[in-house]
Amino acid sequence: RCHSKDCPTTTMREESIEKAILEKIEPIQFSEQEMEYLRQKVTRLKEHWEGNLDEEIQAVRLKLTSLQERLNRLTDAYIDRLIEKDTFEQRKTSLLLEQKTLQESLGRMQEEGKSVPDRLSQFLELAGSVYSSYQKALPDEKRDLLKVITSNRAVDGKNVTIELKNPFQLIATHAENSCGGAYRVRPRTLNRLVNSLWKWFEKNPDLDLSYSNNVEA
Repeated sequence: RCHSKDCPTTTMREESIEKAILEKIEPIQFSEQEMEYLRQKVTRLKEHWEGNLDEEIQAVRLKLTSLQERLNRLTDAYIDRLIEKDTFEQRKTSLLLEQKTLQESLGRMQEEGKSVPDRLSQFLELAGSVYSSYQKALPDEKRDLLKVITSNRAVDGKNVTIELKNPFQLIATHAENSCGGAYRVRPRTLNRLVNSLWKWFEKNPDLDLSYSNNVEA
């Protein structure tokens, strides 16, 4: 609050700000019917994803086993003096670099791969209830929730500017393009949304969705 007489001041009623916020986040909520369809869709995608992931992990493990066998044969050849030391060192270095690359790839698949469907599921549960959660939340909880779902919040004169973060904006955009809730519940529309969100989460593994919703129903 500025106490200078020359400082321009702008006031806006809290009700106006609340209205602007609710209008912005309303499109990202889901009905019970939509949420049930989305849960089933993500479960099926997770099963398919994990099946493919297991195949990829197995393929990398086979490559690592083959690589270790090549290292063993190379060492045996050096011990038996079938190759020179310089040749041995060069080939060994090349094989060890390849081994390290495969081990890092395996580690990423094991630690991060399965988190894609889990993070998507967590996100959908949050997005599906964000509108009602905000309405019931205490002031501090509202601020925490807005930090999670929005990237910009500003007041310019009598205008309130609120920008949703991705992937929340993806849901809002799909809702706008779906001509209302009655259309959005169609499986084809929800499938497109899930596919878009899945791709987004694959490319953005570090999204922080930590928000403790202590609001009682």
